[in-house]
Amino acid sequence: MANPTFYNTLATAIVASIVLGTNAMPSSSLMKNPNTDKNDFVCPGERGFYPHPENCELYYGCWDYIPTLVQCPGQQLFDLRYHGCNWPELTDCGNRTRPEGYPPTTTPPPVEQSTVKPYPCPGNVADGLYPDSDDCSSYYRCVHGVSYHYTCANPLLFNIKSEACDFRSNVDCGSRPIPSF
Repeated sequence: MANPTFYNTLATAIVASIVLGTNAMPSSSLMKNPNTDKNDFVCPGERGFYPHPENCELYYGCWDYIPTLVQCPGQQLFDLRYHGCNWPELTDCGNRTRPEGYPPTTTPPPVEQSTVKPYPCPGNVADGLYPDSDDCSSYYRCVHGVSYHYTCANPLLFNIKSEACDFRSNVDCGSRPIPSF
């Protein structure tokens, strides 16, 4: 049976695609021969989408720890902020090479602060998505005992029931504070 976290990541990409009007879906064209890539990429997780270490228009799709090198469609680049293909002017490439002729990011990416409290993902906690008790738009992903902190694209909030970013009308934040967008 497939890992539900993979499908939650895919669902988040679909919602981001609809809300942002971009193709956040990790679709696009598969590279003809992924074995010709000079980097011997090792999937950090069983399933997911990971940036190419050098080229901003490429990423790896991993399924059962098997990487496939993929190129974002059209003029899009793989965005580090939400792990999907996005328009160049909205994309954070980090230190990866942005192709020549592509427009720069119009708004600099926000500086990450290390004030987020780490979520404990001990070995007895199942891999999955867990809400951030201090922010209804954020959540943690536990993978093999390691936690990763994510924030939904504005104005989405983290829906505990569907384990995906969703519209405010569909989310019960309970006691989790709702950020002012």
